[in-house]
Formats: sequence, C-alpha cells, structure tokens
Amino acid sequence: MNNKVINIEGVDFFFTLFWSHIPVNEEIIIERKINDFYKIRHKGKKLRSPDFNMLHEESLNFLNQESKRSTADQKVVVTHHIPTQLCNLDQFKDSQINAAFVSENYDFIADNNINYWIYGHHHINMPEIEFNGTKLVTNQLGYVHMGEYLSFRDTAVFEI
Repeated sequence: MNNKVINIEGVDFFFTLFWSHIPVNEEIIIERKINDFYKIRHKGKKLRSPDFNMLHEESLNFLNQESKRSTADQKVVVTHHIPTQLCNLDQFKDSQINAAFVSENYDFIADNNINYWIYGHHHINMPEIEFNGTKLVTNQLGYVHMGEYLSFRDTAVFEI
C-alpha cells in the first residue's frame, strides 16, 4: 500500500513507502552498494537515484497534502523508510549509504501534529522516541536468515 489514507474509527492512517532523498554527491556509492539498484525496476528500467528522489518527493507531497486535509483527531503515519536521523542507530549515522535509508524530515514531523509514526528499513529495533508529541516507533523482523529477528516483538501493540 503506497500513498493511501485509511480512516479506522476516526483515526487517519497514512501509508507511504517514503523513499529517502539521495544527494547527488552520494549517488554513485549508494547505487553501487545498495541491492535496490540491482533488484528494483522503475517504469521498466533499472532504478536510479533520481527515481528514488522523485519517489521521495511524491511521498512527501502526499503526506503534506493529506495531513493538512485530515480532520481526524488522531494521525498515524506508516512508512518503510526512516523519517529522521533521530530514528537512526548511531552505528549507521556516518555510513556512506545512510541516505538510502533515512532522510531528515524533522521539520515536517514537528509541524504536522502526528500522534504515531511507524517506520522500518534498517532491520534493527530501537526504543520508542518521542519528538514534539509524535511517538516514533518500530518493530522490525529484518532478515531471519541473518538473525535480525531476535529483537522482533510478536506481541507488540500501541494504543491510540
């Protein structure tokens, strides 16, 4: 599900992949080191960084428009990519490929009265973070064959 809003019992859920933004000076190294650029096809062609960035822009525009349009008392954003460096593990923050996983959307989060933001993509779970009233949460299964599932909580829930 991508770029869709579903209202469940008065709560708006915003679903988007929320692709990250890759700076031009990091394109070559990221395209060489990230499997997405070998495995994903976009409009029949090999995925490239400009495609990634266009998809990120579409996701951000979707969230901007729909969050402003929403009249729901509660808002939950669900993304695959990581919305802010606040949710990135220290071990990844200086990585050459970091931009393929996370883009900084600190201001968007601060300005949009979102109750929860559920994210994934780096395959490692971390504690909930609260920023300006938004609870940023994750519960990632990761690659089972690489043992990343060990911190997955199969009974995890949150209440709105």
